[in-house]
Amino acid sequence: MSWTRAIFRLVGVALVLGLSTAALATTIAPGFTAPIRLAGTAGGDERATRFGVSPDGVCTGWIPGAPQHTFDLTAAQDLRIAVSAPADTTLVLRGPSGLRCNDDANGHDPALAGTFEAGRWLVYVGSYERTARTAYTLTVTPR
Repeated sequence: MSWTRAIFRLVGVALVLGLSTAALATTIAPGFTAPIRLAGTAGGDERATRFGVSPDGVCTGWIPGAPQHTFDLTAAQDLRIAVSAPADTTLVLRGPSGLRCNDDANGHDPALAGTFEAGRWLVYVGSYERTARTAYTLTVTPR
C-alpha cells in the first residue's frame, strides 16, 4: 500500500470515529432512578447569545459549535439537569419544545429543572471567557 493511500485510510478512520462519537446520544426513558452522569470540557469559540433568550434566562458564555451531549427522551419527563465544575459555567439546551438556558442555579453552577418534552435535546456547556476551558460533570436526575 502506498503512503498516500495509508494516509487517506487513517484520515477516513479518524473521520468515521469522530462522527460516530459526536452522533452518540443518551436515551432517557421514564422511570429511571439512578442519576445519569456525563463528563466533558466546558467552553468554546461561539457565543451562546446566538441562541437568544429562553424562558429560564439569557443564554450566556462561550460554547462549542457542536453540542457536547445529546439526549433522546422517549417521553416527556420531569427532570433536573445540572452542571458541576470548579469554574463558573453556563448551560444551554435546545430541544423540541425550544430553548432553555441557565448560568447560575446555586452559586456558579447552572441547572435547569422542569418538564422536558420527548425528542432530541442538544446540550452545550459553556464558560464565561472565550479561552477558558474547565472539566465538568453533567448530572440528569428525575424530579
